[in-house]
Amino acid sequence: MGRFASHLLALRPSVSLTAFLFVGHGVAMAAVWPLMAVVPLLWLLPVLLLISLAVQCWKVWHPPVPLLGMEGRTLQLGMADGSWLEGLVLAHSVVLPWLIVLHIRIDRCRRDKVFVLPIDALGKESHRMLRRWVLWQSQERVVPNQKP
Repeated sequence: MGRFASHLLALRPSVSLTAFLFVGHGVAMAAVWPLMAVVPLLWLLPVLLLISLAVQCWKVWHPPVPLLGMEGRTLQLGMADGSWLEGLVLAHSVVLPWLIVLHIRIDRCRRDKVFVLPIDALGKESHRMLRRWVLWQSQERVVPNQKP
């Protein structure tokens, strides 16, 4: 367990995100299929689309972060090896009733981490709690203009 984590949320594979990936790759395959008869080099595209689908499904079904911990203004990421990373949720994270896209800045990482969390990746109550927490974080960062 993290040092400060007062609320732990376990992530699980998302069936809806996996279905969306299958449909998106299927639409791309259907768009490329008629062109393959005209340009022989396009026979490589279905293979690349299948590889892309396999990689994306692997990422969805084997998330690198099994736990999220919320404490104060920081979000903790519980890694598979038992270590914990602390990060700040950035203001351009997207919060919808059915989807959360978290942009997290971690000091040790070069790039910001992005997590797509549909409601079935957390469960209804955990998703609601994380939504409220992220909205609270974004409101805390906004300082209204004060006139003297």
